[in-house]
Parts: sequence; C-alpha cells; structure tokens
Amino acid sequence: SVTLQRPAPAVAKMGCSPHALVPFASLRSYQQRSPTRQSEEAMSLRSKFFAMTYDRQIAGAEKAGLRAFRERLLAGASGDVLEIGGGTGLNLSCYGPAVRSLTITEPEPPMLRRLERAVSAHHSSARVLRAPAEDLPFEDDSFDVAVSTLVLCGVDDQPRALRELRRVLRP
Repeated sequence: SVTLQRPAPAVAKMGCSPHALVPFASLRSYQQRSPTRQSEEAMSLRSKFFAMTYDRQIAGAEKAGLRAFRERLLAGASGDVLEIGGGTGLNLSCYGPAVRSLTITEPEPPMLRRLERAVSAHHSSARVLRAPAEDLPFEDDSFDVAVSTLVLCGVDDQPRALRELRRVLRP
C-alpha cells in the first residue's frame, strides 16, 4: 500500500517544493510485495533514470567522434530504413534525403517517450513502434537498410535479434 506523505523540509530536494506530495511506501508494504514485483519496480526506476540521463552520459563520446561516425554511417542509407533501439533519437538528424521511409523501434517505454518527442521536434515522418529487436513486428523482406547503433549490448538474445534483422531485410 502506497500512501502520500509530505517530506520534511530537510529532505526536500533543490528545485522541489517541500510542500509537494511525494509517494511514500513503508518498509512493510515493500516487503509484502512479491520478489517479481520488487524486481519490476527496480527495473522501471532504472529504465526511467537511464532514459533521463542518456544524452548527458553519452555527450563526451559524441563530441569525441561518435557523432561524426553516426553521420558517416547513416549518410548512405536509402530506401526503406529500419532502426532498432532508437533510444532518444540521436540518429534522427543523420539520415539523408535518400531515405524514403524511416521506422524506428524501441522496447523501453521511458526511451520510447523521449524518442517520440525527438521525432516530433525534428518534424520527421518517422514511424515509431514499441518492439524488442528479438521480435520485430514486420513482414519478411520489408526494409532496404537496417540500423543498429549502440543497441546489441543491451539486447537479451543477440543471435535472435540478428536473425530478425536478416528476416526483415530485402535480399
């Protein structure tokens, strides 16, 4: 059972009103949750934090050459393009005019929300879907190009994800 409690002024974070209601769960209510539920809550919190901080975490690598690598890699993309694990949309501005259609998948809801905002901000006509790389919701031979940048290290079943990419790519 979760109750709302006002934090003590000494606990209030900078930029937050000390009078705002914040969720408070007692240790007993946390212990009463199943281990699966506790694990899901922890994963959800990690996913939200990761999505919130990803662009800042990778900023140094982007400046050190990763951005230039993305631009070179994606400049030659053409036709119908599938990008798996689109994250926060860092690749969006790298696609050139030869891309007829862009479909981007992202399995994690917090990243998906950031990706959708990035697509909107870039005035892109990209189609965004929630889908894991291991189970792509597309017909065989649907795309000319498949893009995966900094994704496969976070995929549970990499061989399956690669088989899925091969399946949806045109010969």
